[in-house]
Amino acid sequence: MQLTLSPELKELSALIGNGRTQGAVTTTFKVMEGKGVCLPVSIEGVNCGIWLSEQEWASWLESVLAVSDPNCLNNDLLVGMSHWLLSSLQRVLPLLVVSNQLSRPYDLLKQWAVVCTFTLENQQFNAVLFDWPPMKLHKIFADWPSDPPSSLGSKSQSLGYQCGLVAGWCRLSLTQLRTLKVGDGLRVCAAADLENNCCWLWQLGGPQFYIRLSEENQMTIQNINQDIDELLHLDTNTIAGSTVENLNSVSLDALTKTLVMEIGRLEMKIEDIKAISVGQTLACESTCYGEVGIRLDGQQVGSGNLVRCGEELLVRIDRWELK
Repeated sequence: MQLTLSPELKELSALIGNGRTQGAVTTTFKVMEGKGVCLPVSIEGVNCGIWLSEQEWASWLESVLAVSDPNCLNNDLLVGMSHWLLSSLQRVLPLLVVSNQLSRPYDLLKQWAVVCTFTLENQQFNAVLFDWPPMKLHKIFADWPSDPPSSLGSKSQSLGYQCGLVAGWCRLSLTQLRTLKVGDGLRVCAAADLENNCCWLWQLGGPQFYIRLSEENQMTIQNINQDIDELLHLDTNTIAGSTVENLNSVSLDALTKTLVMEIGRLEMKIEDIKAISVGQTLACESTCYGEVGIRLDGQQVGSGNLVRCGEELLVRIDRWELK
């Protein structure tokens, strides 16, 4: 399934950033999935849940009761184990109310989730805040201290440069831009080979780097593009030797603008960007949104999802803010 993010979850992801910690609990925003159990809770009167993996729940029961199968345990005992486990969260979330209802098996589909990590009785838990209202989460975690930025290399230098990870771009005239609406499809030019972890590293007002990402927080420079028009074989340059006298009039509405299809962000050490070259492998940290942010001159004007149509890559517009 596609990992899409609503505007509310995007804001929450930006708020949480590298993580936020209150007391002994750290919250992060990451992809979660698998078999597990959902412990019923409520926050300020809203019913929601805490999801734990099947392995963590079974390990918790076995470590305390020497029995990992909940079917072999008394219901009141299971409810008591839920209350004990979630007491760590209640210390930092005083408005959290744990229900006296039994936990229920729940298969969590692959999705972006807010995860609270804590340790109890020498066991680490990764608790997904399931079905919580995004606005309440935003209000809660806005008051939690932010974790320091991640570091790279043996010198633990902070990341200092950030730019967009781009699937490709689309050139449209101002007239075409005015007619776009939700549901329209945009053909992606210079489409990256996303299946092989390739994409464009986009600099506003600078060259674009075609890179391949690895799971080891590294990227390898495959190509460097100094000019979009040259890459797309577009003849948009003025003829050599042209003078003011022989220039033709140009309609403003015919001028083209570039819509950039951003799928995530990448951070790297600022000194690395100054001497980047083809074939170079550099340390980096990347984050993917799960959907496409459509940008115009650096400003996000919409969002959508990637669609493969034969040999071409399209972006179907789900949200459009350009007036």
